[in-house]
Amino acid sequence: MTLRSRFDDLPPEARNLRLGSLLREHRLRGGLTMADVERRTGGAVKAAALSAYERGMRPVPANRLPVLAELYGSTPDALLARVEPPTPTGVVIDVVALERAPDQAPLLAVVRDLLRKRREPAGRLVGIRSSDLLSEGEDVTVVLDALRERGILVQPS
Repeated sequence: MTLRSRFDDLPPEARNLRLGSLLREHRLRGGLTMADVERRTGGAVKAAALSAYERGMRPVPANRLPVLAELYGSTPDALLARVEPPTPTGVVIDVVALERAPDQAPLLAVVRDLLRKRREPAGRLVGIRSSDLLSEGEDVTVVLDALRERGILVQPS
């Protein structure tokens, strides 16, 4: 299986979140702000667009990925190679569905706190470690199955 087909096999929401997270990781590792990226790409990648890519709210256009990869000292294939199918440690939460579940207020507070700590604006989807979903003594499988049944868990773990 090629790198691109492995990436393409992911659902679009997971693909966008994973690639966006990797782009953010590379940007921060390089000590760059979003404004720095816009400036260094000569405006080819606007800060607002980069924000949407990093949050998984918009797919990264094929003509922008090489520009970002080069800026971050990588290649598109190297970035895509790190976009793998989900592992049991990470899940994708539908924040809108979570907000509609009043009995999930504690989890919503955890997600909002996590976004605040990450300094990320609230979006529809957020990636989170499954361990962050648990209260002491809870079984991760039971919690994830319940969230999946209610449409809160977007990507199976």
